[in-house]
Amino acid sequence: MLAIWIVWGNATVGISRCTVASDRLPASFNHYKIIVVSDLHNAEFGKNNSRLLNLIEKEKPNIIALTGDLVD
Repeated sequence: MLAIWIVWGNATVGISRCTVASDRLPASFNHYKIIVVSDLHNAEFGKNNSRLLNLIEKEKPNIIALTGDLVD
């Protein structure tokens, strides 16, 4: 089971959504979409990462942040 979980975790890509509301944010950030890409660990999601790129394109983000662990 552990081996299956490890392989699945390294072969899947997912989306988690989080809404942030604060009086300290300017109105220009209403509906601002940030995508965070992290913990890829050299994984490839489709040829040339096409699955990952398609997911990102569908979300139409204002900014994409690469936050680490992209390679081992």
